[in-house]
Amino acid sequence: MDDIKTQEQEQEQEILEIEKLPIEELMRRENRTKELQLEEHIYCFYPALKQQQDTAWSHNFTTKLYAIGIKNLDNQIVGFTASFYKGKSLNDILINIDNDLVLMYEKLIKVAVRNEWAYNCILASAEATKNNTDADYPVFPRI
Repeated sequence: MDDIKTQEQEQEQEILEIEKLPIEELMRRENRTKELQLEEHIYCFYPALKQQQDTAWSHNFTTKLYAIGIKNLDNQIVGFTASFYKGKSLNDILINIDNDLVLMYEKLIKVAVRNEWAYNCILASAEATKNNTDADYPVFPRI
């Protein structure tokens, strides 16, 4: 029983100390908490190792596609990503891609879709911080 009272007293003391902090420090701590929540949210669905692997695949396939003369690859991938977010299936997006290139395009589109999702999470976090609300993160894409 004494241990519980001691813990409660310690917690109460911590709260009193926090309440004495300048408003700037409280705001900094609140923003850092929101940043950590954003990082945890993104890494929960899109771990750092997977992001690193995606970066390597993306670089490799982009280099190969440019080397064989594919033009406007960046614009194509951006367009394909937008089509996915508008509800088009990956198979429908890839329908006119040469069979020898489908796997490379598929990987590039998947990476772009996951990166767009992470970017949208960042935007949701920024909006929540601006409005002093909880972030309404987008659903992780199933691709």
